[in-house]
Amino acid sequence: VNGIELNPPGFEKLFEEIELKTIELLIKHRKQRKIKIHTGRFPTANGYYKRLFIREAGVPRMDQETLNINGMTSRKYYEVCTNPDLIAHVEKKVAYEKEDGKRRMKKKMADEKKTGKHKNGS
Repeated sequence: VNGIELNPPGFEKLFEEIELKTIELLIKHRKQRKIKIHTGRFPTANGYYKRLFIREAGVPRMDQETLNINGMTSRKYYEVCTNPDLIAHVEKKVAYEKEDGKRRMKKKMADEKKTGKHKNGS
């Protein structure tokens, strides 16, 4: 799997087949930059679920003579990620967002309960 690239139609098909969550991360490597990761779980042949990590990035525009990057095109590429540090970072962020979502739902339910009691005069 190391760095397998998906073409845009392949990514779109995958996006239709499994639920992918999009996460933006700020990476501090040489200089700070934002990267976009799509992650989702898929069933394996033996019935277990495995998480997939796909990095989305723009395709750079290069000067053909100097090979210097002089901007970005509007095209995107998608790459299956296997870097263990990146995977650990994304898994932590997914777990945090899941717990944060649960906390928000509990608070919302408690607020609605209070509001309902207040409206009923109890």
